[in-house]
Amino acid sequence: MIVFAVESEPTGNYTNTRQELINAKVLSVEKTVVRGRVVGPVAHAEHHGSHAGHGFRVGDLVEVPRSRVLVAARPTDPKTTGYGSQGKPATSFKPSDVTKQTYKIKPGTPYDLILPYRTAELAWFVDEKLVKMVHVGEKANFEQIMFTEDSLRGNVTVRLVDEDPKEGTVFVGRWDFVLDA
Repeated sequence: MIVFAVESEPTGNYTNTRQELINAKVLSVEKTVVRGRVVGPVAHAEHHGSHAGHGFRVGDLVEVPRSRVLVAARPTDPKTTGYGSQGKPATSFKPSDVTKQTYKIKPGTPYDLILPYRTAELAWFVDEKLVKMVHVGEKANFEQIMFTEDSLRGNVTVRLVDEDPKEGTVFVGRWDFVLDA
C-alpha cells in the first residue's frame, strides 16, 4: 500500500479546493512511478457546493511519481482470506435480472453481490473464459468478489444457480458487468 496526497483544481463555479490523503494498492514499482489502484474510502472525488473534487475514485488506476509517495507499507497482520481481506467493498450490486442494469467495475477492486438467498449447493458461472473472478468471502447474503488485473476487459456476465438435490438446477441470479481499465 502507498499513501499520496491530492488537491483539487478550481473549475467553473467551484472556487475552493480540497486536499485529501488517498491509499492505493501497489501493482508495480517502476524507476520513476508507482502504479496502483485506489482503495476506499475516498471523500472528495466529486464537486460539491463551492468545492472542486479531485476526481480520484475507488478502483481508479493511478501512476504516482515516486517522489510524491508519502508512505509505503505492508499490513502488519494481514487478513489473508475471507470477507474483507481485500478491503472494504467499493459498492454492492443487486442482480441485473432484477434491476436491468449493467454495472461498470474495475479489476482488483472488491465488490459485494447481494444474493436473494444462500444455500450450500450454490454454483457460480462466469461467461467469459479470459476473465478470472475471485471469491473473496461471504457474509450473510453478501458475496464479496473481485476480478483479477489480468482479466480481459469488456462485458462479462456472472450467473448463480442452486444445484438443489430435490428440485434440480434453480436459477438464483445474474449480474452483468463491464470490466473497465
